[in-house]
This record gives sequence, C-alpha cells and structure tokens, in this order.
Amino acid sequence: MSMLTRFRIRVWPWAGFLLGGLGLVLHHQLGNFSNIDSCATAGANLIVPSGLVALLVAGSGAFLSWRLWRRGEHHETGTRRFIALVSTMAAGVFSFAILLTVIAALTIPRCFG
Repeated sequence: MSMLTRFRIRVWPWAGFLLGGLGLVLHHQLGNFSNIDSCATAGANLIVPSGLVALLVAGSGAFLSWRLWRRGEHHETGTRRFIALVSTMAAGVFSFAILLTVIAALTIPRCFG
C-alpha cells in the first residue's frame, strides 16, 4: 500500500475538521495580530484576502470529507463515513465563522472602539 493511500485512508474523513479549523485559526490570528499591531493600517485590505484564502482552505477540507462520505465505497466503514459527514458540516461552520469576520472587516471601521 502506497504512502498516499495510507494517508488518504487515515486523514480524509477528518479533512474538514483539520483544514477548516486550520483556515479559521490562521485567519483569526492574522486579523488579531494585525489589528493589535497597527489597527490604522490593518483592515479590510488584509482581512478580506486572508479570509478568501481561509475559505479556500476550509472548502477544500469540506470537499475532501464530503467526497469520501458521498462515494460510500463498499470498503468504507459506517464510522468513517459518519466522521466524514460530521467533518463536512464542521467545515461549513468554520467557513461561516470566517465569512462573519470578513463581513465585519467590511462593515466596521478600523480602530473601532
């Protein structure tokens, strides 16, 4: 069994959790650190592109997990398919949180409060 196949078997059901969480954490930290460092220069110019990249990362995790759940091959166990389904939904929640921060960056002025 190749290394890629072993990786796919172990990680793909969890891809939505892993990549969705990674996208949310990186986007949140980038926005948080940039606003603390210099809120006058940070704002939508930084948050929106990083949010789009984070949405792409979370979306790719959701796609991988959804693909495994949807395919439902005969060698996939019910547990792995359930994890893939929940992982897909979790990536959707992470994507929603990322989207809310992007909307906030577009509507709330810099250095607010």
